[in-house]
This record gives sequence, structure tokens and C-alpha cells, in this order.
Amino acid sequence: MELFSQVYPDEIHIIQLDNGRAHLGLDLSIPDNIILLFQPPYCPEVNPIERFWKEVKKFLKNKVFDSLDFLRKNLANILANFSQEDIASITGYDFILSALSVAGL
Repeated sequence: MELFSQVYPDEIHIIQLDNGRAHLGLDLSIPDNIILLFQPPYCPEVNPIERFWKEVKKFLKNKVFDSLDFLRKNLANILANFSQEDIASITGYDFILSALSVAGL
């Protein structure tokens, strides 16, 4: 996380975690510009990436790919067509936006 923080020092980053065992490290140093947001256990429906992948999958459904490489290329093209505004609109849950507002971010 230190390296990530240093690459984007002027930005605040919220990393949402799913309470999995791997996300509960005791020796974790969290930089000031990173906020960890733990979702309730067993609640993938509140994870913004799940909503985003649901949108991405709309472009992939009913398609068969000849190779993993062809799937990767198609996925890269799909992702390239999403603007930052699109992604924010899809993943901007009210509870996250409210938390940012309360935090003054």
C-alpha cells in the first residue's frame, strides 16, 4: 500500500474489503491517503465492483471466445469504453458517497 500511496500522493483512495481472512493482517501499515472500508460479511451485493462487473458482463453474454487471449482483448476494449463518469455512476453507492461526505472528502 505504501507504493500505491506514493504513486498517487495527492489523491484519497478508498479500498473496499470483504472481511475475508486475507484482509485482516495485523501488521498492516495504512498510509494517510488510503481509507479501508470493510463491507459486512457475506454481502457481495454491497461491493461496488460487483455492480461494475454486472455491467461489463452485459457485453459478454451469449458470446463464445476462441481463446483466453481473444477474451482478454475483447474485455480490454469493453473496459476502454467506460469513462470515469460511467464507472463513478455505476459504483457510487449512496452509503459510500455519504461516508465520503461525512469525512469531508
